[in-house]
Amino acid sequence: MIGYAARDPIISRLMLLTFFVGVAFTGIESTFGLWAQHRFGWQPRDVGLCFMITGIVSSFSQFFITGTLSRRFGEARMLAIGMAGTVICTALQPFSDGHAITIALMAGMALSSSVASPTPAR
Repeated sequence: MIGYAARDPIISRLMLLTFFVGVAFTGIESTFGLWAQHRFGWQPRDVGLCFMITGIVSSFSQFFITGTLSRRFGEARMLAIGMAGTVICTALQPFSDGHAITIALMAGMALSSSVASPTPAR
């Protein structure tokens, strides 16, 4: 099954994109706390609050938004929209100036990532 998918030009690109997004998110999760401490003087509580809000947004979108949008607009379109939103939120993060914007961008990244990975109940 994986061999067939890897030979398909569209599926293989999507698999590669999914791999790189996973690696990027691992990098964000492991370095965000250090960056936020250096940039804003955040303490572990602040970073934890940010990740808590991000997790709530991600969970809410996976349970209530992602499946509906995926069924309505199609998984391919939602993948493109979600990836675009993830890229935009990630690109804007270095320009954030503190708590509210940083948390909003992280939550936007979580929402976009959730939309890009449709898991509707079938």
